[in-house]
Amino acid sequence: MKLWEIAWKDIRIRLRDRKGLLSALLMPLLLTAILGAALGGVFNQEEGTLPSFEVAVYQGDEGRMGKALAEEVLQSDALRKTITILPADTAAAVEQSVKEGQADVGLVIPPGFTAQVTTGRPVELAVLQNPGKEQTGLILTSIVKSYTERVAAVSSAQAAILADVAQRTAGTTGAAPNIGQIAQDVIGELTAAAEAPNAAVLEKPVGKHEVSAKQYYAAAMAVMFLLFNATIGAKSILNERATETLSRMLSTPTAKSSILLGKFTGTLFFALLQFGVLFLATKYLFGVAWGDDLGQTLAVAGCYAVAVSGLSMALAAILRSEQAADVVSGVGVQICSVLGGSMVPLSQFPDLLQKAALVTPNAWALTSFTDIMTGVAWQALFLPLGVLLAIGAAALCFGTWRLAAR
Repeated sequence: MKLWEIAWKDIRIRLRDRKGLLSALLMPLLLTAILGAALGGVFNQEEGTLPSFEVAVYQGDEGRMGKALAEEVLQSDALRKTITILPADTAAAVEQSVKEGQADVGLVIPPGFTAQVTTGRPVELAVLQNPGKEQTGLILTSIVKSYTERVAAVSSAQAAILADVAQRTAGTTGAAPNIGQIAQDVIGELTAAAEAPNAAVLEKPVGKHEVSAKQYYAAAMAVMFLLFNATIGAKSILNERATETLSRMLSTPTAKSSILLGKFTGTLFFALLQFGVLFLATKYLFGVAWGDDLGQTLAVAGCYAVAVSGLSMALAAILRSEQAADVVSGVGVQICSVLGGSMVPLSQFPDLLQKAALVTPNAWALTSFTDIMTGVAWQALFLPLGVLLAIGAAALCFGTWRLAAR
């Protein structure tokens, strides 16, 4: 019973702090609106994630594979809006177009390209890129490499199948199977698979939907401002310890665990209340879609609130003064927010920083929220939910143990 009284007391104190409420509720909404509008181009929601560019193409191959690459793969439904083909009569004309800036990148498909790929010989495709437009060159190289590797793999499978058929029928009696017809059928089916343009599309989201800038920053700002509860909860305990309120409470017959868990619960419920307000405000004011499954969103919010509240207990046990908590709030939370992707999407970070971000609970929460927005299944959330709960439980146990021992 005492636990709930202490929790409710802390919540009432937070609700009476108008300046704190404005910071906890109004600021994330303002930043969501500003960043969502200003950085919408980073997400490029309407046209996908690839920039549009022009490709000068010389198609010198007389076989099927070169024609399929130039006319079907590069002009597939998935790439037609991204790539504009500029036909060239010679390889030199392609190079000239790139040098003069008429094309962003060039592609030379040499004579005999089909024979090279299907016989396993080295492929002599040339991608000519403008020195100032390396990204388009990398994109085209990736598409072409994907296509040639796929065709080569299919050709190898085709040769292996025909060799196996020939070996199995070499010693048979009676009417021999028509190897020529088998070869024609196998080649037809495997070549169709190799030329399928959709197989050359680059990356696709894990879920069913893409995430807009406004969606991303609604989650990012909510995660960042909920993280401040870790330092605010710690400051509450540090203040009561400095005024000896906490020591007087601990000297009463009430169990120490009830008092400390009451502090934890107060921070937990305020964090949940804060998220609920931000969720509803972004949903109905900005039209942010948080995902198809409300249960997933609430589960992540709950586990993240547990992690943040647990950290408040650990910080209270480690820090010695409210001033130290202010430093952590001003510097530590901001560092975690930047590292966790609240300012710039994690996908824009180098691999090393993306791995380093996993030490922060806000990165796990933000990634989970954006995954939910794309439409992932529950199985994809089990790991982050477990990590957040583990962080909260470990920090809570450490904090209550240290505080109770003092």
